[in-house]
Amino acid sequence: MTGTEVDQSCLEDYHAQFSDMIAQSDSDALKRFIAARDALPVRERIVAGSDMKFLAGLKLFDADGSYSGLVAYDKSAVRTLEDWAVRHIHEMIHVMQFDRSAALHAIPANSDALFWLSPRDFMFSQIALEIDAYAKQGWLTNEFARISGCDLERDSYSLARDFAHAAEQTGHDTRKALAYMGVMQCFNGTMRSTVEGEGAVPFVFNYQRHAYDCYVSAIQRRIDEYGADYVQAMDYVRLTADDIIAMTDTLGVGSMINGKGELCEVYAPGDVHEDIKIAAHELGSHLQVAPRDELPTLEEGLARYGTTAPDIITATYGATYGPQAPHIG
Repeated sequence: MTGTEVDQSCLEDYHAQFSDMIAQSDSDALKRFIAARDALPVRERIVAGSDMKFLAGLKLFDADGSYSGLVAYDKSAVRTLEDWAVRHIHEMIHVMQFDRSAALHAIPANSDALFWLSPRDFMFSQIALEIDAYAKQGWLTNEFARISGCDLERDSYSLARDFAHAAEQTGHDTRKALAYMGVMQCFNGTMRSTVEGEGAVPFVFNYQRHAYDCYVSAIQRRIDEYGADYVQAMDYVRLTADDIIAMTDTLGVGSMINGKGELCEVYAPGDVHEDIKIAAHELGSHLQVAPRDELPTLEEGLARYGTTAPDIITATYGATYGPQAPHIG
């Protein structure tokens, strides 16, 4: 996320306008979003000339493995309140996921992690997170457009239009509409590739390839810091359906669950896009990760180390924290 930091006063203005508009509205969904957001340990900045692969992004950890919690917006993508609100909602959903899921702390980027998600499970987790963030971005930006009078035909509100359609198809059942959006995004979605000149690629492949690159880079940083023996001695765990539900149950509603509160049967924890399977397998072999069905679950990993999910999360932050609005700058 390197780049030149710009004047943050417009970010302060966006926050004030956004919060005031929601406080005066009848949107329970957006009020829940604000309440959850204000309890998160997160910073925000607008940058110019960045090397970000996306127009906004969440940096969870610094190079040394300490918690960062920085949401950065490319200046070109947040020229209006509406453009910022769309990206703000998406990125804050990601912070909420991280804040509730111990699995998301068990990664090579976190120098305090006691064990790591296997490469394959990490890559799957990133799709679960994006499904949740995009589906709920559609839900909440549809609400924002309604209370602000914004034109839903604007390009930035494409997901809001998708949610409106999904709501009609599902009898205005929010859980069903989110699940509908998630399935469509996962299996039919395409997006601009993070590789310049490649054009549009499948949604799943784009994010899982990016996740692979992030995982490898983090492994290399841990080797540089602690040596190869540290990585070779690391324990690995796998995700269960309950872990996926936990990380995508943000704002009190799951985007990947069925009417029984179970993970939708179309999602299989650990499943990855065909074009990334070979790379994931080779990386796992290089790291001497056991076959997936032989790996302990996250819950078993916590028990082995005598810790709990809340303790894992608190250890990442370094201390307990109280409610706080996103820090700007």
